[in-house]
This record gives sequence, structure tokens and C-alpha cells, in this order.
Amino acid sequence: MKLKKLENILIIVLTVGTFVAFFAVYQDFLRFHDFEGVWFKFKDCTAVHPFLTPCFYGAFAFLGSLIWALIISTKKLGYQFKYLFWFLIGGVIFAWSNFGKELYKFYQASGQEYVGCSGAKVLNPFVTPCFYGSFLFLTALLVAFFINKKISIKK
Repeated sequence: MKLKKLENILIIVLTVGTFVAFFAVYQDFLRFHDFEGVWFKFKDCTAVHPFLTPCFYGAFAFLGSLIWALIISTKKLGYQFKYLFWFLIGGVIFAWSNFGKELYKFYQASGQEYVGCSGAKVLNPFVTPCFYGSFLFLTALLVAFFINKKISIKK
């Protein structure tokens, strides 16, 4: 596969991840406002404030990765992909560790509804934004791995 095609795939994956994550954060803000009636309340809350959820930070990690990948791709700074690759490793660790906490809560709830990491009640951790974000970060990491391999072969 050509390098430019791999770069485009990475940008598409990161774009989808950014939209999924920010849509989840948007829903978190709406849910929080429905419960609390205000946007900025951090103590004695019925729902988890979106600023305090992993999804909020994952959304900005996706956005930062996307912007970084766009800059690298448009300015032909291929050597920068190895640094983006390391950043994506951090994103994968962050995302899958949060999903691991989701799985733990799921098994603790014994098939009952539980409050997921975004503050919403869920029955299945595999249909949460946390799982989708984890999967998309892993996909982006794999694509970045192949990009780095292509770049190192060219040298």
C-alpha cells in the first residue's frame, strides 16, 4: 500500500474518532444539564460532570492526533510519524485501561444496568463510546505503525 494512502486512512480513522468522542462528550453535557440544570457544577452532583470523564480527555487526544497527522501529511514531515506513533500508544493505553474499568463494572453489576465512565447507565460495555474510542485508537496506532514501517523502508 502506498504511503499517501496509509496517511489518508490514518486521517480518516482519527476524524471518525474525533467525531465519535466529541459526540459522546456533547451527549454527556446534555445529560449533565438535564440532571443538574447548570453547566458548571462539580460538587454534590447527581451525574458525572463531563470535564471529569475520560471521554472528554480522549476527545481532545483524538483532535490533537488528527491535527498533528494533518500537519505531518500536508507539510511532508514524515519523520514526525514516529512521534505521533508514540502519542497514539499513550492514547491506546489510556483508552483500553478505561474500557477495562468499564468491563470490571459490567462484571460487578452481574448483567444489571450500571453507570459507565461517561455517566450514562449502560447494560453492555461493548456499545459504549469508551469501547469505540479504544478500538479507533488501536486502529490509528496500527495504521501509524505501517506508515512508520513504510518510511523506514524508504530510507
